[in-house]
Amino acid sequence: MTPPSDLLNLVLALVFVAGCLGIHAGRHRPGDVTLLLVLALIGTVNLFGVAVLSRLGPAMDPHQAALIASVRPRHD
Repeated sequence: MTPPSDLLNLVLALVFVAGCLGIHAGRHRPGDVTLLLVLALIGTVNLFGVAVLSRLGPAMDPHQAALIASVRPRHD
């Protein structure tokens, strides 16, 4: 058996096994396991969102945003 060439695959496998061990250890307290799984899901969704936003390109230049804000003032 050869070791995985990609370090990310190894890290993901270790995280998966650690999660399985955590679920197995907490099987007598399902409320706690559910809370941890929901928090893990929220974290995963946030990380996915950050990854998608980083692929879309940089945000607007702050100087350009200030220029637009000074030319088009808000009307209250």
